[in-house]
Amino acid sequence: MTDPEFDTPVAEDLVYGSGVALVFGFPLLIVLNLPMNVFGNSLTGYWITLGILFGYFIILWLIWYVLGSLQFRSHHPTRTSGFQNGQKKKEG
Repeated sequence: MTDPEFDTPVAEDLVYGSGVALVFGFPLLIVLNLPMNVFGNSLTGYWITLGILFGYFIILWLIWYVLGSLQFRSHHPTRTSGFQNGQKKKEG
C-alpha cells in the first residue's frame, strides 16, 4: 500500500484526481461513439471525429497552459509537517 496509515494526502488527492478525470474524460466517451452512431460507420465520420479530438486536445492544452501559469497556494498548511525527505519524523 502507498499510505496504509493515511499520514499523507494520497487518498484525498486520488478522489480529487478521479473527479477531474471524469470531467475531462466524459467528452471523449461521447466523441468516440460518433463514427458508429451518428455517421453510420462512414470514413468521413472518422475524419470528423479525428478533427473533433484534435480540437479538444488544443482546448485542453490551452486550459493547461493558462492554469499552469497561475501560482496556487497550498490549502493544507500541515501537509508536509511530520515528514522530512519523505520519511516520518521520529518522536521524542
